[in-house]
Amino acid sequence: MSKTIIYKYNVLDESELKQNINNHYTVKIWKPGFNNFIPPGKGRKYFIYWLFHYLHIFKNRGYSALLVYENDLLIASMLIVPPHFKWPFMAKDDLQFTYVMTDPEYRGKGIGEIMLRCAIREFYKKDRTFWYVTDKTNVPSVKLCEKVGFTFYNYGFRSGILKILRVAEDGRQDQN
Repeated sequence: MSKTIIYKYNVLDESELKQNINNHYTVKIWKPGFNNFIPPGKGRKYFIYWLFHYLHIFKNRGYSALLVYENDLLIASMLIVPPHFKWPFMAKDDLQFTYVMTDPEYRGKGIGEIMLRCAIREFYKKDRTFWYVTDKTNVPSVKLCEKVGFTFYNYGFRSGILKILRVAEDGRQDQN
């Protein structure tokens, strides 16, 4: 049984946004468009996110992807996803970072940290909270978000046919 753990990040000091991120990688922001359904290098399952964006199921227009390249090779990516019915704990302007993936040959080189810090800087908005949801057993993912400054919010559990992520009450962990 997996344990879903929810982290949150609020920019408390805008000087955090000015930190220099030293890297020799190219970071690009992908935005959905009418003929631009799926981020580069991603499969067809990502079409559902474009559909949520297009149909305004997402509560804001922040849906995008952050892509990291070395030369012309895509080596890492993550999605930036606005709140919607499956994430009822998020406020209207919040964003969640999900599907944080790095090519196995590039893991352990700080690329995940670069992605998260770049996304926070790029999508910063006063009073916006950034969310990071992961499986408690995914130790590298937990370490990454904590290193960047995300703080534990609560445990979560999925319920219903749509697998809506609910926040546990009284510190309870997953029930599924």
